[in-house]
Amino acid sequence: MEALFYDGIQATLKSWTALQLAVSKGFGGAHSQEKAQWLVRVIQQFFQENDDIEPYELEDFIEEIMSTEFSLITEDNSVKDISIKICNLYKMCSQGKLNEVRETMKTLPYVNLGECMEATSQVEQTHDQSDEIIGQLNLTSSTSQNLTNASENTAPASTSTDGWVEVKSRKKRK
Repeated sequence: MEALFYDGIQATLKSWTALQLAVSKGFGGAHSQEKAQWLVRVIQQFFQENDDIEPYELEDFIEEIMSTEFSLITEDNSVKDISIKICNLYKMCSQGKLNEVRETMKTLPYVNLGECMEATSQVEQTHDQSDEIIGQLNLTSSTSQNLTNASENTAPASTSTDGWVEVKSRKKRK
């Protein structure tokens, strides 16, 4: 039963996109993969050392580990979903429903990090475009400021009929 529960935890965590992305991007440092394996053991130990664990307790436990070990805070309720799945696996294992556990493990989704990378690059591209626009706005703002400062040092402007403004310099050319 313990081996099957361990395998169930591992399969559940491998189906969790946030953790798999954190591991692949090295959020846990050079040993991200080892930390992910350690997380499986720690969750199993958490169940061995505590009775009647509720999903919210496991959720808090996992969130703390994700924050400290992977510098990751999830805001998509995925930790809650993972916690519920793991608690259900434990309950099935405790009740001897080992075939149900195996079937549940087979139905867990596969994480396609390629899709995540594609979405991440689109977000990064959007951020780059935003940064470029902000840079242009800052340039426009500083150019406007320079023009304002320059106009204070020049003679009054005259407007022609076509809407163009002619600015005459106070200084005479030599």
